[in-house]
Amino acid sequence: SADSSRKYKSYTFSAHAQTKGGYLVLGRTDGAVALYDYIMQSENASCVIDSHKVGAVTSVDVAADGTMIVWTTAEFVLFTCVNSGHWAKGTNEPKPVVLRLRMSEADEAKYGPDDGEELALWGSSKFDATTHRDEHGLYEREIISYRGRLQVRWSVRDAKSAWEALSE
Repeated sequence: SADSSRKYKSYTFSAHAQTKGGYLVLGRTDGAVALYDYIMQSENASCVIDSHKVGAVTSVDVAADGTMIVWTTAEFVLFTCVNSGHWAKGTNEPKPVVLRLRMSEADEAKYGPDDGEELALWGSSKFDATTHRDEHGLYEREIISYRGRLQVRWSVRDAKSAWEALSE
């Protein structure tokens, strides 16, 4: 019913995103990101990406086709690629590696805080989904985040290339 709810024993969820096909990604206060194959029919996640427990997840986004995930904590923007095995229960797919996105040193020096100030914490991070695929088959062209008054953008193609190199 519309007013039903469920209490989970172990985790407090802090952010969520859903794919076009109904898969669910939940950010948790312990810094992990959990993938669910059906919308919360079971408390057990299909895959828990917990290699970077660096504070509560403040935002999470997933590509429309479910192949890429980006999430934010106060200090980090993290990115990974997943496949259908990560969404299905019982496949024993190894956890994907996680890539940390950051500003270039040149941009931090140019746009960073003035003397005596600290660099602002990260705001939410999202994919900029478009209505058509590009020449590489991607709907998402950029990952966009905010750090204080700065808007930071990363190319999805470059992030995927860096992730693939890290995976190898």
